[in-house]
Amino acid sequence: LSSALTKGHWVNGKAPYGYEYSYKTKRLVPDTAGNPSPSEVVQSIFNDALNGVSTSDIAYKLNRKGILSPNGSHWTSTTISRILHQEVYLGKTIYGKSSGSGHKNKKTTPLKFKDKSEWIIVNNAHPALISEEVFEEVQSQLNRRKKL
Repeated sequence: LSSALTKGHWVNGKAPYGYEYSYKTKRLVPDTAGNPSPSEVVQSIFNDALNGVSTSDIAYKLNRKGILSPNGSHWTSTTISRILHQEVYLGKTIYGKSSGSGHKNKKTTPLKFKDKSEWIIVNNAHPALISEEVFEEVQSQLNRRKKL
């Protein structure tokens, strides 16, 4: 295992919404710029989901407040759902979820998603924005809703 991985350094490309990449520590730090800041927006998304607000209603609420999504445009239920499923907000950095590339035009090894047992998970790699309890409860609510 490379030392960058075991130290929890961020090597997965662009920092996820709610975080910034620190070149000094090579880790993620909460993005606290703005009012509300992206890290506060992530926390409010989880809190709303915890309180049973649907992903489309969360997106609608953020759009009404004029808060821009990670790509600088409108929020969608898909964007909200992606944020709610990311363990990165627990302070974890996960390596090796997939191998290969899904690139359309380059000849590369086909993209394969690996079994969770093969992932390398580094806990406490950066400050968590969400507690384990909140995250788990939101996951079980999302799973229950999916089955309806």
